[in-house]
Amino acid sequence: MSGALHDELAVLDQAIAEARARTRETQAAAASAHSDAARLTEELTEAFATGDETMAAKLTKAMSKAQAVAGEPWEQRILGAERAANRAQAARDGWVAEHVGGLLAEIEPEASAATDAIVDLVDQLEAARVHWHAVGHRVEALVRAAGWDVRAVPSGEGLDQAIRDTRIALADPPRPLPSNVPQTISIAPYDDPDPDIRDAARAAATRSN
Repeated sequence: MSGALHDELAVLDQAIAEARARTRETQAAAASAHSDAARLTEELTEAFATGDETMAAKLTKAMSKAQAVAGEPWEQRILGAERAANRAQAARDGWVAEHVGGLLAEIEPEASAATDAIVDLVDQLEAARVHWHAVGHRVEALVRAAGWDVRAVPSGEGLDQAIRDTRIALADPPRPLPSNVPQTISIAPYDDPDPDIRDAARAAATRSN
């Protein structure tokens, strides 16, 4: 999807994705810190059990560092990351609510093209049906000339009915847009209803003059 507003929307979506990624990274770091502390605690216990004082001394230092890391405010870090992600989502949703008209206007040409493609397919289906019968008539002529039973050639009644039903069902396919969004209207950027587009275009025109 192209358009100035959708470009800005993509930036907001990227901010949300990055915030959620930070949340996952923080959660993973917290889990790793607690896992390391638990592992070193077990290794130190085993070193004492085997009487390996040298290893126990090394593990005591390592365990102390790991426990210090595990004791950091991971819960608050995770909650903070989640809060940042929620704020990014709220900012994005608020921006969409403010610019939804312009966003839909940018989507409208693609929505209309998608609908037109369905109409074209229905037309192609009808053309294929006509072609099918044309081939069938040629086959019947050959079969009849050979003295064969032409009833062995499918009549296509079921095919006709299926295509007829399809044409009726898709006679006027709706666009994937709210009903109050108008068909494509060419509007100069400096007259665009969206203030961001309009102001940017007018500023550019002023600079060029």
